Amino acid sequence: MREVTVVDLITSAMAAEARPTPRLCVAAPGRHSPVLGVMTEHVIAALSEQWLVSTIQVAVPGDAFDSTLVGLNAPELVRVPSLVESNAQSRVTRQRRLHRFFVRERPDVVMIDLWSLRQISWASTIVRAARSVGARVALRCCGRLDGPMSVLDRARLRRLLARIDMVITQGHAPAAFVDAPCQMVVLPELKTEERQIDPRAAEVFVFLPSARCTEAELLLRAFDGLSDQRAGEFSLVFAQRAGSQTAELEELVAASYHHERISAMSDWLSDSQLERRVSKTDVAVMFEPEPGSRALDAVSHHGIPVVVVRDDDAGPGDGYSGATVSPFEPASLLASIERANLARRYRYPQSEDFIAGAEQLSERLYELTVGASSIR
Repeated sequence: MREVTVVDLITSAMAAEARPTPRLCVAAPGRHSPVLGVMTEHVIAALSEQWLVSTIQVAVPGDAFDSTLVGLNAPELVRVPSLVESNAQSRVTRQRRLHRFFVRERPDVVMIDLWSLRQISWASTIVRAARSVGARVALRCCGRLDGPMSVLDRARLRRLLARIDMVITQGHAPAAFVDAPCQMVVLPELKTEERQIDPRAAEVFVFLPSARCTEAELLLRAFDGLSDQRAGEFSLVFAQRAGSQTAELEELVAASYHHERISAMSDWLSDSQLERRVSKTDVAVMFEPEPGSRALDAVSHHGIPVVVVRDDDAGPGDGYSGATVSPFEPASLLASIERANLARRYRYPQSEDFIAGAEQLSERLYELTVGASSIR
């Protein structure tokens, strides 16, 4: 066996540096959100260590969730170099915009997030545009994707699978994808557990700092801007230790336009009480949580989606896959809550498992770039 010399090590290091960073585009068809949601934001954040990542959403006209774009409310946590919403009425125009985006970004791999079987036709549009620039295509199954399919839908799905290079599942292989004519990769670490929720309304449990009501006023100002229909999808619960500010908080709640959907509790919760209370909520909101925050620990333990409000580049919550970061702006805070509400049916995994799964995902995607290089 030849002895490895210092020259060999330097040469291999220089070769590794010279190797270009692979380029990945995460694409999502519109309709049946969360489109590019909180989980995808954290996948992108993990993949950005080894990839140059761009994102694009193909919004469908009339889609109620066409504004749920990745990075919209987490610009510091998720650094994506390119973000384009394609919302053209004409399918021909949409195809042209996708092609132009891929030409500019030059992705080696396009990964499509599929949340519903009704997105198949839109996913096919993305595949055609990706193939036109020579990119390899992976399809990531983000939802259950199980359900009745017509003969026409099955034919469309088979045509779609015949044109992609890899199907990535999150621990559950949908029946419609069994025996797919492409590589199947199962990553159990990316699997999310479904929660039992009330689909009619989401409870937003807001942890307020002690001794002030500035944050409550900020959130109430955002909530007052909602229509009665949109506000009817939420109920706000403010939690704050009792003090001189308690009367002010009660006055703010009473003066709110949607006061019937808002309540306030002024009490200190023990660890067991906090665990029980958090386990029953749908979305949590925390303002500048401290390292080792009891509330953040309880929320992450139960896998609840949480909105962390802060202006710092980094801080508590970044390591939790169910967290979204928002600055102190009413519009961004409201968008963050609505985004978290879209994903409340999932229980988010522990950070270590999620990061391990993202690393495996990166390895599988890189295999596609190696295969493409050998073909070229």
